[in-house]
Amino acid sequence: MSRHKRKGSTTEISSKMSQIEDRLETGLGEIRNQLGTAIATGTAQKNPDLLKQLTDKLNELENCIKSSLEEVKKEMHDFLDMQKKRFNENGVAFFGIQEGDTSVLPETMAKFITSEFNFEVTVADINYCYRMGASSTTSTSSRADRVNVQAGGRFLC
Repeated sequence: MSRHKRKGSTTEISSKMSQIEDRLETGLGEIRNQLGTAIATGTAQKNPDLLKQLTDKLNELENCIKSSLEEVKKEMHDFLDMQKKRFNENGVAFFGIQEGDTSVLPETMAKFITSEFNFEVTVADINYCYRMGASSTTSTSSRADRVNVQAGGRFLC
């Protein structure tokens, strides 16, 4: 059963980051192959425009990645603005506040959040805790009162 991806969710953001990584790998792979072929066949020395063509491809790839990262940055801002509204009295915010959400906040995303949004990820991969609470629980309270929390922390400002 597939779940609808919420705009600004960690799942959506992780998906966009994966797409950027795939684009980067594909683009660099094409350039590497073209350059390798040109060097191996000796056409690199005979074709002075080749360097310009490869430079243009690199610039195009760089612009594509930059614009994609700007989209992700906006998504992250939207997501964290939403999370600020979900603070408890201790100022703790959580990622993945949804029953059964199993998406894990990647370490790279945690680092990005810390640097970009002044938010320190201090809790990772807690199985269950009370909705908006800061302590994990193993009690048999009703599942409706608990959520699967993957990562949380505090805004440092």
